[in-house]
Amino acid sequence: MIYATGEPPIADLSTRDLQPTRRTKAFTSDRPQFLTGEPRPVPFAITFPSGESVQIELVRNGEEPTTHWLVFDALQKLASLPPGWDSYGARPLNPRAVWRSVGLLASIVPAIAPEPTVVPTRDGGVQFEWHRRGIDVEVRVPPVGEVSFIVADQDVEHEGEGLPDRALLDRAFSRMTVAA
Repeated sequence: MIYATGEPPIADLSTRDLQPTRRTKAFTSDRPQFLTGEPRPVPFAITFPSGESVQIELVRNGEEPTTHWLVFDALQKLASLPPGWDSYGARPLNPRAVWRSVGLLASIVPAIAPEPTVVPTRDGGVQFEWHRRGIDVEVRVPPVGEVSFIVADQDVEHEGEGLPDRALLDRAFSRMTVAA
């Protein structure tokens, strides 16, 4: 389980935002969990050059997917990008986008999902991408405004704003991870 603690870095988030609040459950695994000992909290902080940080707490039991750690590690690295990181005036990663991403991933990404590629966007947002077996899933989380997504394979493309349908994502991720 992952918990986001503290308050969002910027208080004026819209009501459409998915925002974890103090001790709100942000990640749960759909996998069977076999405790290898007492669960223990492990804090993870994503710190920004501005001094702001997003505090995340993983309650470890030894069986959680490593994807969560890899995503947080990628976000920590992206948090250190300076203004203009793309040579064209891109904004640095925004703490609000990271905060929104933690809650978003918890609500739409199943435990069977492979590790995403985590990329910054020019507006300070975050994009999560999965490209496997001819299936593409992209979820863009801007600092403010609607989340957008694309789920596509060779035959069909679903694109939109707001949260993608969980059943659509489950099917796509399941097809990505099926043995060849």
